Amino acid sequence: LPQASAVPTLGVRVLLLACACRRSAAGSQPSLSSARTPPVSLRQPSDTCHTIVAPASQHGFPLSHHSKSGKTWYMPVYSSAPLLAPAENVTRAVVYLHGAAGNAIDYFCDAMAVAESLNATEDTLTVAPWFGSEHTVEAKTKQGWDPAFPGSWSPLWWDHSTHEAISWTDGGDSGSTTGAGSHISSFQVLNELVGLLSSMWPQLETIAISGFSAGCQLALRWAFFAQADFGKVRLVVSDCNTYMYNTAERPAESCRPLEDTESGHWCDEFEVPNATEYPPMEYNAYKYGTILEGTRYVDRGYRYLLPFQAASAIERAAAAFYTKDIRFVFGTQDVCNCRDPEFNNSEAFCFPRACAGHCADTFPDGTCHNLVDIRPAAMLQGSNRLQRGLNYAAYLQTKPHPGNRKAPDFFVGGHDDKGFFNSVAFKAWAFGIHLDEAAASEPPNAWRR
Repeated sequence: LPQASAVPTLGVRVLLLACACRRSAAGSQPSLSSARTPPVSLRQPSDTCHTIVAPASQHGFPLSHHSKSGKTWYMPVYSSAPLLAPAENVTRAVVYLHGAAGNAIDYFCDAMAVAESLNATEDTLTVAPWFGSEHTVEAKTKQGWDPAFPGSWSPLWWDHSTHEAISWTDGGDSGSTTGAGSHISSFQVLNELVGLLSSMWPQLETIAISGFSAGCQLALRWAFFAQADFGKVRLVVSDCNTYMYNTAERPAESCRPLEDTESGHWCDEFEVPNATEYPPMEYNAYKYGTILEGTRYVDRGYRYLLPFQAASAIERAAAAFYTKDIRFVFGTQDVCNCRDPEFNNSEAFCFPRACAGHCADTFPDGTCHNLVDIRPAAMLQGSNRLQRGLNYAAYLQTKPHPGNRKAPDFFVGGHDDKGFFNSVAFKAWAFGIHLDEAAASEPPNAWRR
């Protein structure tokens, strides 16, 4: 695997290995960082960051969409500098997409710690968009979000009434389905953020979009449907719950056993599922696949996706998607599935002491909650997050431009955004630095098991 000593030219990079869809021999999969190195985690965000730095970093950017009343909507973000006041010394932007908890402030503080560990705070623009709920956004912004914004501007927010309602992860409109709010897609937000960074910060050499968990789902689905210039953009993502396949094939049954298949797992067989057992309108409908026509996504709340109902539109989007620079970093211990009674959960990784010995498939990020999707459409992709991620990376390798892709990399840990951000691979790929420099910046082991 070539070293990532500089940010290379674009092209989706996931170097595929000729492995069977089960455990590979030790050492058969090259990576930037060994899956057997001691687990690490970033230090906990300091109170200073949460109480002083982050409140002073409340910024945002206006959206091009305006309501009939003329109201201007803005996207609230935490950023290390105002997005509308570019600084000449900044040469890279790293955008951090938060998970389902909507904790953009925690991601921002973790991100600042990453930049600090690399001595990169002066030349890095750190951005953490906040896809918050109506109540949390209103409570925050009424206190004054960014004094530079006119009082007539209103913040975007999304429905968070249930875990299933976090529509921002798959391009849903802001506001509620009852009619309140701005109705601007989360995909459009990222389009405009990339457009703003490209135009107002022309000195940027790279724009890295990182997403973990729900943020991973948002990043990948947006990248497929994006209407933005990807000339400087690279995605570095980790531990999605599910993925969007743009054809009818799914991993063969041998590629998705109900157990931990470890980081050496690889799938080389994809097939169209039996239509009687798995109707296409169930397993291949958006957000697991790209079928949109006849689904709830074209009813209301997903206006951005309406032009993509035609097969020709999906084909054009897929052709562009295969050329994009997308890299994966997976947690080697994100292998649990506590909601499926037939899954064989690892005694070593799935029953943390912090959860009183109970099975937990989203630890430590989701504390002791169990959120792995067990719908048939999800289980067709794999039985746990690590297996699903490796299966999807293998699937991409069967598509055009396979020679442009890098092998997925790993961090030792479970469902842990800090482990992801602190990994050698993330630092090398998001910041474009030499591997030895990334490795040297790792803090002492602080694994929370």
